[in-house]
Amino acid sequence: MGYQAGVPPNAWITIFGQNLAATTRAVTTSGLKDNTFPTTRGAVSIKIDTDIPGFLHIGQLRAAVQTAGALQGNIDLQLQQRRPRKPEM
Repeated sequence: MGYQAGVPPNAWITIFGQNLAATTRAVTTSGLKDNTFPTTRGAVSIKIDTDIPGFLHIGQLRAAVQTAGALQGNIDLQLQQRRPRKPEM
């Protein structure tokens, strides 16, 4: 019996990098809506292939998210940071 490549549905994964978010944000029970984790933390959202995972934690160096579907092979990972709007003058 050996290991199989891939990530099963509803698994928690950690994404490592640099400058993932400006501040550290974690989800508490008050942040859950209908027992579902939020899909954005602060100004950050992540997309894995066509899946938008739920966030548990995001910081400058790592993000912990829950996948909805299974992941296998090469995946497309996109992290988006919304920039704050400048006040109009």
